[in-house]
Amino acid sequence: MGHKKVIFATITFFFSLSVSSNNLEQNVAAYQEALIRNGVTGSNIAGVFGKSETLALSAVASNLKGDKAVSEDTI
Repeated sequence: MGHKKVIFATITFFFSLSVSSNNLEQNVAAYQEALIRNGVTGSNIAGVFGKSETLALSAVASNLKGDKAVSEDTI
């Protein structure tokens, strides 16, 4: 997947999220899994923050050989 497509997909994804959505963490994890599936990244951690609060924090491991284990405490 080209860099322009990844950037467009990322922007589209985050604009489609509603901060008040009950499924925000699920949406973030689904996006992370899509990044892994499409070979954009291996294991990754994503956070969505609003002012002084954490709205979503998710760590997704690819479980691929050579990738390091990650958790929400990795950052």
